[in-house]
Formats: sequence, structure tokens, C-alpha cells
Amino acid sequence: MKAALVLLFAVPRAVSAAPAPAAPDPVAVALAAEANHEPVGTRAGLVATIALGSGVQTTLGVDDATGVGGAVSLRLAQAASPRWLLGVELDVMAYPAPKLEPIAPDLLNQSAVLAVSGQFYPRPGLWARVGFGVAGFTRRAGIEGTGSEQLPGLGAVGGGGVELLARRSLALQLEVLVLTALLREGLVIGGALGLGLVID
Repeated sequence: MKAALVLLFAVPRAVSAAPAPAAPDPVAVALAAEANHEPVGTRAGLVATIALGSGVQTTLGVDDATGVGGAVSLRLAQAASPRWLLGVELDVMAYPAPKLEPIAPDLLNQSAVLAVSGQFYPRPGLWARVGFGVAGFTRRAGIEGTGSEQLPGLGAVGGGGVELLARRSLALQLEVLVLTALLREGLVIGGALGLGLVID
């Protein structure tokens, strides 16, 4: 009887004294996800992105600032935390100059924003971005660039995207870009949809 009582009290103590299971290594988990082609969502270290797409631009008060064309986004950022990237970017939208398109379709009007931006990952493989900086609009008014006009101002960019494929230090993503430029003549707003290549 005494032996049974001793055993009864000893077993819970032995169980409670057992070491807790070790937490999984986050690096090993991330590597396993990449090996299975699962998006890990956030990037690490220095991150470079180039995105190309097509879009449309419209305006409130700026002459010749409406058109359909292409867009490019060049970004360089540093991972500030598991969910945040902080960096700089150059975003450009260009389209044929409306007044010159019939005779010189290769001459382009363009809007550009150079900004400091932050990119946030609310969940793996999904992100949103916003940035603020300086902007410029180039309006072509003559053949071979004669009569071109530069309009400086303030700019803002925004966007979002989803990773379609992630493999080690590379990722392919679908993204949306919104560009806004506040100029002396008025407001320019553009939107584009494109594909981005991420290298970290």
C-alpha cells in the first residue's frame, strides 16, 4: 500500500519535471517553406525590385497629362523588421504625347516620383506600400524635344501586391502602382498593373 502511494505522488512530479519541448527554429521553418515553394512573405537584408506594367494617367488641371502607356518602378529597400521594408524608389509613367502622336508617336509625356517609402507585410506573400517625395511632369511640345516643359512638384506613391512565386532570394509578384503628383498647374494621378521581380 505504501509503495502504491509513493508511486502515485512520484509520477506527477516526474511529469511536471520533464523539459518543455523546444520551439522550432524560425530559420529552419523558413528554409522548409522555400523548399516547398511556399511564400515566406517578408524579405531579408537589402532588397531590390524592378516592376514593369501598363497603366493609365489622368489629371485635374494639367494640360496634356492624360494618356495610356507604360510604367516602371525601381526600388531599393532594407528590411527593418520581419514585416517592414524601408527604402527609396523611382516610379515613372509614360505615354505618347497627345499633340504629337500623329506625327511622332515615339515622343512621350511622362510623370515621375522619387520617394522614400515603407512596405508592410500583413501576412506572408501579401504587402502594401506607401511613399512620399518629389515629382516631375515632362510635357513634349515639339519634334525632337524642342519646346518640352518640365513641371516640378510634390509626389506620393502607393501600391500593393502578392507574391506569385518565391524561391530563395528571388520572388515574382503581381503588383498595383498608384502615382500622384501635385504640380503648379494641378494634380496628376496614374495607376498601373504589372509584374515585379524581387532580389534579396
